[in-house]
Amino acid sequence: MTTILRPLSTSELLDRTFHLYRNNFLVFVGITAIPQLFILPLLLGGAAMTARHEASTATAMVLGGYLLYCLALFISQAPTISAVSKLHLEQPISIGSAYSSSRGSLLRVIWIVFLISLIAMALFVISGILIGTVGGALAESNLGPWVIGIIGSIAVVVPVFVVLRWMLNWSLVIPITVLEGGWFRASVRRSKFLVKDSR
Repeated sequence: MTTILRPLSTSELLDRTFHLYRNNFLVFVGITAIPQLFILPLLLGGAAMTARHEASTATAMVLGGYLLYCLALFISQAPTISAVSKLHLEQPISIGSAYSSSRGSLLRVIWIVFLISLIAMALFVISGILIGTVGGALAESNLGPWVIGIIGSIAVVVPVFVVLRWMLNWSLVIPITVLEGGWFRASVRRSKFLVKDSR
């Protein structure tokens, strides 16, 4: 029987997640492991260069491996989402079918994750500048310590709240991209619509 889709509590969500992963462990491990196989030579090469005391080459190989690791994580999200979707619809799933069903969305997922990462970095930089500016102005002011504490707390809490709200609004962008298609703007709009009043 197909599971009825409805908002889940945190405990229900974790229980459903563990149930899916426990019952389909090899499929999900395989989906995650395949992209990691391409990174392994770089990481092993970096370790070998470190043992030979070739620091610059080792650093370049490890940094390249880390960047590829991030890319592999993004790539493995698409087939994972496809696999979970098929399992909820009680369709058979394998590692190959998960990758083939998500093949059309891999480039979109990589591009969208790249854009989201840039926006997130920009938000964190702007938040840091705002907090630093307010902190510097408060340090030079003659206000009492309790006033400085209140203003400083507001300067820290407001950017954190804005970033958290933004992250929650966009939390479904990748699953929407994989399951419904569409590019960045369409997926963002759909994600905002789906999480409205349910953040």
